[in-house]
Amino acid sequence: MDSLHTTPYVAGTNATSLWFYAGASGVQPAVTMTALDNGVGALQCSQAVSVVATLQAAPPTPVIAAANNLLCTGATTTLAVQAGGSYCSSAATTIYDEEITNVSIGSLNNTSDCITAAPGAGSILSRYGNYTSGAGAPAAPTFTAGTTVSGTVTVGSCGAFNYTSGLAIFIDLNQDGDFADAGEKVYSNGAASNIACVPATVQSVSLNIPANALNGQTRMRIINAESYSGDIITPCLNPGYGETEDYVVNITGGVSNTYV
Repeated sequence: MDSLHTTPYVAGTNATSLWFYAGASGVQPAVTMTALDNGVGALQCSQAVSVVATLQAAPPTPVIAAANNLLCTGATTTLAVQAGGSYCSSAATTIYDEEITNVSIGSLNNTSDCITAAPGAGSILSRYGNYTSGAGAPAAPTFTAGTTVSGTVTVGSCGAFNYTSGLAIFIDLNQDGDFADAGEKVYSNGAASNIACVPATVQSVSLNIPANALNGQTRMRIINAESYSGDIITPCLNPGYGETEDYVVNITGGVSNTYV
C-alpha cells in the first residue's frame, strides 16, 4: 500500500517506502535480507541488497521490518514482497476429559472453566481457547530473551474420570506465523503421557526464550493432549481429548528490526 492505504504495491517494482494495512490484529510480517559484499571485506558496506518481505494475514502494526544491513551510500536496494500465511488450527475433536483451567506464566494468570468460551475468534468451548483478543483477553506478559520463564499450567477435567495426558508450549519466536522453526517448542513435559486430570494437576513449566528471539508481540500456544507425551505433541495437533489455548506474549531483550 501507499501511505494513504489506497494503492496496492506490485511485487517486483521499485519502492522507497512500503506500508502494510490490515483491519484486524494478527502476527507481524517477517523479513529476510541478503547482501552482496562490495569486495573489500565481509564487514564492509554492500553495493547491492535484496530484501524479501513476507506479509502475514494481519500484523499488529502496519509496518514491514528489515534487519540492519551495511548498505553503501548511493547503492541500490531491491524489494520483493510475497504473501505469508496464518497460524494453523489446533483443537481437540471432542469436549470431554482434559481441560486447561489455569495458565500462570510470568505475569500471565488466566483461569478458565467448562461453561465459558474464550473471547477470541474461533474459540470452541472445551476444545480451543483463543485468548489473543476480545473482551477480557489477558494482557500480554513480557518474556526476556536469553532467559528461562517459569510458571504453571493446571490440567483438570469437567468430568469424574481420570485420564493422563502430555503438555507442550510453543512460541512463534521469529514472528513468521508458525511454530515450526527450531527452538519454537519452548516446553514439553517429556516422553510420558503422565499428567492426571482428576484430581487436577498443577504442572510446573519452564520456558526457554533464546537470545535471538525477535522483539515484540507474538503468539504462544499451549496444547494439552490425552494419550500424547509432550515430546510428540506438534503445534497443529488435533487430539481426540484435551484442549489448546493461544495467548499473546511480548518479547524484549532480543533481536530488533529497523522499519521502513
